Amino acid sequence: MIASATGAPGRIVRDLTRPLAVFTRITTEHLELHGSRDRYLAAKARLLELVSARPDGIAVLDAGDPFGFPHLAATPVATRLTYTDLPDVAADLQAEAIVVEPSAVRFTARTPWGSAQVRLRLAGSFNVRNALAALAAACATGAELGSAIRGLEAAEAVTGRMELIDLGQPFTVVVDYAHTTDALETVLHELRQTTSGRLWAVFGSAGERDLEKRPAMGSAAARLADVSVITDEDPRGEDRQLILEQIAAGAVAGGGRRGENVFVIPDREEAIGFAVANAAPGDTVLCAGKGHEKSIETATGEIAWNEREVAIEAIRRRIS
Repeated sequence: MIASATGAPGRIVRDLTRPLAVFTRITTEHLELHGSRDRYLAAKARLLELVSARPDGIAVLDAGDPFGFPHLAATPVATRLTYTDLPDVAADLQAEAIVVEPSAVRFTARTPWGSAQVRLRLAGSFNVRNALAALAAACATGAELGSAIRGLEAAEAVTGRMELIDLGQPFTVVVDYAHTTDALETVLHELRQTTSGRLWAVFGSAGERDLEKRPAMGSAAARLADVSVITDEDPRGEDRQLILEQIAAGAVAGGGRRGENVFVIPDREEAIGFAVANAAPGDTVLCAGKGHEKSIETATGEIAWNEREVAIEAIRRRIS
C-alpha cells in the first residue's frame, strides 16, 4: 500500500500506473492563456476531476495556496497528499528550518515516510514547495524517501531560473524568467534575504499582453527593489516607449523617483550594462523577464537574445 490521505505509511510497492496529478500554487502566471485566475483554477479542477474519477487516483495539493486549495480540496480523491512550507498550515509534507543561501536552500522535510535533511542546489525558498510536491509524487508511487531526496539534491539549476552569474565580481547578478507581478515580487523578496547592499531590478513588460500588470510590476519593483531599471521585454507591435512609460508610472506611484532610483532605458543590453556598471559591492542585480528565452519580439520581427551572455559581457566590461 502507499500512503493514505492521512499520511499513514505502509508497505512500499512501486506502482507507476496509478493516475497522479500534482498541483502547484495558482498565481497570475499564464493568464494570457486562461483570461483570469478563476478560469485558470477551473482548468486545474478539470484535471483533478479526471484523477478523482479513478478509484486509485492520487492528488498532491499545495495546502498553503489560499486561492486554489479550498476549491481543489473539496474534490474527493482516493489518495490526497498535501504539502506546505508555512509553519501555521497543517499538511502531510511539511518543510521546517528553511535556510536560504545565495545559490541553494536547506530545510528539514517532515513526511509520512519519515523526516530528512534536504539541500537543493537551487536558489529561492519557493523551490522548497516544489521539492515537497516532487517528494510526495515520488514516494506516493513507491519511491524510497532517501532515493527521492538524493534525486532532488542532484538537480541542477535551470538556465534562466534564478540563475546566478558569477565571474568573481563583488556583487551578485541573477537572471530569472519572472515576468508577472507575482513572480517579480517573489523573486525580489527572495533576493532581499541574501543582499547586503542595494537590490536592482532590470525588467519590462510584454507588448500585446496584460495591460494591467505594467503599472503593477512598476509599483512592485519600486516597493521591493532599491533601484528599478525599466527596459524592453517583448514590445511586439506596440509602441515600446508607451509600454515603458506605463511601467514607470506604476513605479512612481509606488514611491519611486525618476532619475534617482527609477530609470527608463529602452535598449535591454544598455539597461543591463547600466545596472552592472553602477552596482556596488554587496549589491544584487536582477535581470527579470527573459530568462531562458532566445529572442526579443519586436514589430519588425525577432531579435536574437541571450540574457545570460549579455549579463556576462556586462560583468566582464565592469571587472576588466
